[in-house]
Amino acid sequence: NSSLIDYVRISPNSTNPRSNSISKITIHHMAGNLTVEQCGQGFSSKKRQASSNYGISSDGRVGLYVDEANRSWASSNRANDNMAVTIEVANDGGAPDWHISDVALAKLIDLCVDICQRNGIKQLNFTGDKTGNLTMHKYFAATACPGPYLENKFPYIAEEVNRRLRGKPELKTVNDIVWELNYRGIITNPKMWLLKLKYDKNAYWLAYKAANRTINFQRSSELKSVNDIVWELNYRNIMTDSQLWLSVLSYDTNLYWLARKMANMTCNN
Repeated sequence: NSSLIDYVRISPNSTNPRSNSISKITIHHMAGNLTVEQCGQGFSSKKRQASSNYGISSDGRVGLYVDEANRSWASSNRANDNMAVTIEVANDGGAPDWHISDVALAKLIDLCVDICQRNGIKQLNFTGDKTGNLTMHKYFAATACPGPYLENKFPYIAEEVNRRLRGKPELKTVNDIVWELNYRGIITNPKMWLLKLKYDKNAYWLAYKAANRTINFQRSSELKSVNDIVWELNYRNIMTDSQLWLSVLSYDTNLYWLARKMANMTCNN
């Protein structure tokens, strides 16, 4: 089990041992702002017939309810639960978005990295359906779980976990960032970008984000409008101030091109 655990309450609702080795992670939400103790209390009832391997509270504490060696009863799908480590995450906001805290999201990524490292999972592959090894409850049951907010974070979760699994250090210097983006074919005029990144903080931030991200999903049609590009990059957590970027991309053709490249990237390097 993970060394990140803060609280243990083993649920009677499990199948011991699991019938498959661990090769997936399935993320759920609690549909409430539960502590790890409260979540464990809910899973302690045999009548409920439900459990998960782990739970994460809004303050970032981690609870263990079913040993990783065993199958939790979480996803309404025996085959998935036999392969997956399942994680419940508390919501610090209610319907319709079911927001989760930044602290909980950060701990979720830490836990996913830890699970992958200990179980030999080389990469999390989020495909947007149950064929990937990063899945959500709604792929297996008629449910909204894990809620819109957390669901939108899945590409970012996969990207960040994979970056850590590769052991690739963050690229921070202008030279390293420009070299990486030129190597990937995202930029083609390194001399211009070296100069631009030194004096334009918005350009540096966008290039820094691009150089340190792994994009692992494909797009059926190219995004070209400023609105579509900003929406996509905001969705991926690459941009956070949408109004600023709508303005910047409208007049800076170089940044527009970089943002457009990022929004349509399908590379895995």
